Amino acid sequence: MLAPGGTFSSGRLDITASAGNVPSVFSQGFGWESDGSLCVDTNAVSGTIWNGGFRMTAAGAVYGTTSTNASDVWIQGIRVSVGGAIVYEAAAVTSYSNGNGFTSNGRIATA
Repeated sequence: MLAPGGTFSSGRLDITASAGNVPSVFSQGFGWESDGSLCVDTNAVSGTIWNGGFRMTAAGAVYGTTSTNASDVWIQGIRVSVGGAIVYEAAAVTSYSNGNGFTSNGRIATA
C-alpha cells in the first residue's frame, strides 16, 4: 500500500495536491495534511530525496502528476513517472492491487 494509515473515500486515497505543498505531519515516511490526506507537490520533480522509489520534496511531500508517459514505471503496482512522481487520477476505483485503488486508466485513484 502506498500510504498505510491514509484516509480513503470509496477506495480512493485522499490527497491534497498543489504546487509547493508542505505537509503538516509525518507518518510512515510520508508527509500528511492535518485532515489525514497525503501531501502531494505538483511541481516538476527535483532534488535527490527518495522514499521507496517515490521522489520526495525537501519539505517531505511526495511528488505527483496526472500526466502519463511511455517511460513511466511501476513500483509496488503504482504508476510512477521516470522522475519519481506518483501518477494519480481523481476518478472511481475499478481495481485494487496491494491495497491501492486504481482507475480504469491504471492510475492510483484519488479523492
